[in-house]
Amino acid sequence: MVAAEVRTLAQRSADASKEIKASIQQSSVQIQAGGELVREAVRALRETMNGIQNVAGLARSIQETSGEQLSAVEQLNQALNQIEHVSRENLLLAQDTEADVISVQQQAHRLVELVAKFKLDENETGEEAAVPKSTVLPNAAQSRRRLPSAAIAAKDEWAEF
Repeated sequence: MVAAEVRTLAQRSADASKEIKASIQQSSVQIQAGGELVREAVRALRETMNGIQNVAGLARSIQETSGEQLSAVEQLNQALNQIEHVSRENLLLAQDTEADVISVQQQAHRLVELVAKFKLDENETGEEAAVPKSTVLPNAAQSRRRLPSAAIAAKDEWAEF
C-alpha cells in the first residue's frame, strides 16, 4: 500500500508539475503580450508628445504673426490719422486760398470800376491822367489772411512724414 500511495503521490506531483509548467508558459505569453502593449503605448505617447509640440509651435507662430499684424495695423492707423490731419489742413488752406482769390477778384473789380470813372480829354497829349489821392485801394499784403498755425505745423509734419 505504501507503494500505491507513493505512486499516487508521484502521479499527483507530476500532474501538478505539468499544470505549473502550463501556467508558467501561459504567463510568459501574457507577459510578452503585455510588453508589446507597453511598447505600443510608448509609441503612441511619443506621437502624442510630438503632436503637442507641433501644436505649441503653431500656437507660437500664430501669436508672433498676430503681434506683427497688430503692429502693422497700429502703424496703418497712425498713417491714416496723419493723412486725415493733413487733409483737414489742406482743406483749411484751400478755403483760405479761395477767400484770398475772392478778395483779389473783388479788389480787381473795384479797380476796374475806379479806372472806368476816369475820363480822358479828347485832346489828350498821351500823358496819363492823375489818380485822385482820395481813392486808396487796400494793400494786397493787408488783405491777405495769415495761414493758421496748424497749417504751418501740418506743413512741417508732412516733411517729416
